[in-house]
Amino acid sequence: MNPETIEKLYKLLEEIPVTAANRPQLRNIKELLDNNDFEAAMANLQNLKYDLSEDPEFSEISDKLPKKEEPEEEEFLEEEESAFPKELMDEELEETYIGLLLEDPRSISRYYFLHEDCFFADDTISNLYRLVLFADGESYASELAKRNFNFAKNIEEIFPLKQVYKGKVKGKKYDFEKIYVELRKLFILRKNFRRIPIKNIQDKIVDIINYKLYNEMSIEEVESAITQAEITSKFKSSVLNEDVSNFLTSGSNNLSNRTRTTLPYFIKCF
Repeated sequence: MNPETIEKLYKLLEEIPVTAANRPQLRNIKELLDNNDFEAAMANLQNLKYDLSEDPEFSEISDKLPKKEEPEEEEFLEEEESAFPKELMDEELEETYIGLLLEDPRSISRYYFLHEDCFFADDTISNLYRLVLFADGESYASELAKRNFNFAKNIEEIFPLKQVYKGKVKGKKYDFEKIYVELRKLFILRKNFRRIPIKNIQDKIVDIINYKLYNEMSIEEVESAITQAEITSKFKSSVLNEDVSNFLTSGSNNLSNRTRTTLPYFIKCF
């Protein structure tokens, strides 16, 4: 079987939604592919409880007649969809998190992200995260943590990359809890930036990360700030109000116990 067809098989396997019922079968197919037993892998794919009959990629592979690649338009749209403004990019934070996770895969039992809340900007980091979920840390990852994720791509560079990212954190002292919280806050901003395609609100979401006390904000406070941005978007013009002592003393946030400086996300509207 030629390399192009083999690559399509791996791609097809990656695109099949992973469930508790089909996970063992998918893992077995992946092992067959890794061992170059392509005929057995094809047979197992055909027996999957997954409708492949209308999948053009599957027909193409089974007929051993590779045709055209995925349309360039789709690739372009996928690339656009994953884009975030530079203020919401933090390569070092993502690399530190995945490095710590690879160093101690047991941490996935606590420091994981639900599929709907996982917004890595870097595809390589995202792939390594799925590797921890289904390989390195599989026995520690809950079914909830794995739900709706697909297996990691089987790329040749994946094992050397693991060592690279582990090397970035080796010998350094990090507070994993803090790294996780900061990344979760960033994911919340990215998720809502993508969820709300209204420039006025997106600009306010980006402004949150520029707030001078952003690093001290809790996850709940970031979520509250986004809610405020949404609520006030119906007004045509608004200004950030720095005097929000009422908000800080209302008991709906934690910053009131740490500082008198106010959150600039309680919006004062004309």
